[in-house]
Amino acid sequence: MIVETPTGQVSLEQVGKGPDLVLLHSLLTDRHVFDLVVPKLAETHRLSLVDLPGFGSTAPAEPNMDAYGDCIGGLLEAGDYDPATATVLGNGLGGFTALATAVRHGEKFNKLILVGCGSSVPPGGKPAFLAMIDKVEQGGMEAVVDLAIARILPADFMADNPDMVAERRDVLLRTDPVAFQTASRAIHDVDYDADMANIANPTLLVVGSDDLATPPSLSQALAKSIPNATYIELAGVAHGPQLQAPDRFIAAIASFLEK
Repeated sequence: MIVETPTGQVSLEQVGKGPDLVLLHSLLTDRHVFDLVVPKLAETHRLSLVDLPGFGSTAPAEPNMDAYGDCIGGLLEAGDYDPATATVLGNGLGGFTALATAVRHGEKFNKLILVGCGSSVPPGGKPAFLAMIDKVEQGGMEAVVDLAIARILPADFMADNPDMVAERRDVLLRTDPVAFQTASRAIHDVDYDADMANIANPTLLVVGSDDLATPPSLSQALAKSIPNATYIELAGVAHGPQLQAPDRFIAAIASFLEK
């Protein structure tokens, strides 16, 4: 479905009934990255699986995280979302976007779940995004696909799940290179360090102990700086817990959603 918002159209899929749970995918995936957890979550929530700016049929955004947050803020405003009960959950790029939404539009929803996220990218992590931007500029998505998959799934898991790897690879190859570069630039430049103390949304931080893309230290820092934040670390899990360990991922967020 398409929702017309103040920032342009947003494409999404809705399934289930109950309080709203808005799901935002990472830079290296698409909205179908949540498919393994959708059946269980849809038993208790109305899920909105959103295409982030430039993905699917969602309008592109400027290369800054404020614009991504405004996209979701516009969706919450234009759609039928109850600010008293809606939850926004994001992974990776989706996590940064969810955080931007809380900073700029926190009154439009209730709970916030950040899966592999930070308030900024440390200096040591920035070159990876610049390198991916350059590689895509020179050789298209084919130039980064193997590196990207290795950032979201550990080697042993990939060896045991070749079909999933092939599916993820196909998704990445179909990603709009401009959308990928724009989002990479937005993540590279994000800096909400000074805004964390002002977030009023009850917040859950979930991160895999083996997350190479957004290491646990970033989520740990968020847990210390956001009021009313809870931190959960999933041992042996990388950047895509909903892919690698769907049952553990659901267990990690279930009690927070039920409160």
